[in-house]
Amino acid sequence: MTTSSAVALSHLVAREQTQLAKDLEDAANLKASKLLQARERRQRAEYQRVINRTRNIAYQAAAHARRLQHRRQVQNDREQRLKREALEWKIRLQANLASVEKLIHDMPSSSVIKAYGRLHLIWLMLLKVFACLSGFLSRRVLTISFPT
Repeated sequence: MTTSSAVALSHLVAREQTQLAKDLEDAANLKASKLLQARERRQRAEYQRVINRTRNIAYQAAAHARRLQHRRQVQNDREQRLKREALEWKIRLQANLASVEKLIHDMPSSSVIKAYGRLHLIWLMLLKVFACLSGFLSRRVLTISFPT
């Protein structure tokens, strides 16, 4: 082998080595770039998971608050209705008792109830119970009139 061919061969080997080094450097840069992109994708995905988790928690809290508010509203409406019904029953009961007392007061003096004083209280209580029951069962104000 001649000197010129040895020099040419060494130049060729050196060129191949520099090309190989450049290729390795490019591959390393490409690998680093891909790794960097993959890391960025993972970070974005993790950030999106955190955002979605936060949104989900906020949505669940809002839904829970809506359910509680609805439950409170239903309970308040029910309490108001029960109070209103209790007041109506009380008014009806008072009217029924007043009607019975008026009936007893307006009875003729010859009636058995007025003739025997000790029976008066028993009859009064029985009539009041009857008035209460009839008023409550029929959901109306009892109006009683006694013929004179």
